[in-house]
Amino acid sequence: MKLFSRIFTPMAKSDLKILLVDDHDIVLRLIASGKKTDDIAAQMGLSSNTIETHRRHLLAKLHARNSAELVLNAVKRGLLPTSRI
Repeated sequence: MKLFSRIFTPMAKSDLKILLVDDHDIVLRLIASGKKTDDIAAQMGLSSNTIETHRRHLLAKLHARNSAELVLNAVKRGLLPTSRI
């Protein structure tokens, strides 16, 4: 239960960067660039279901309800550069 409460409570930016595993970081950047789930899956060599799982994890970690909010929250926390958006 402690892990669950940690995921759904606000975190410092440095803590959040630690929680974003490499695949999550890649998926986040590809979502921010406008890629669709099937395109991300093909590019990463993973299934669409795996990409959707990564997306759900990212939405939970960044307290977002959709992809637009996901990208906005990631930019606000310094997880994505603003120069590319």
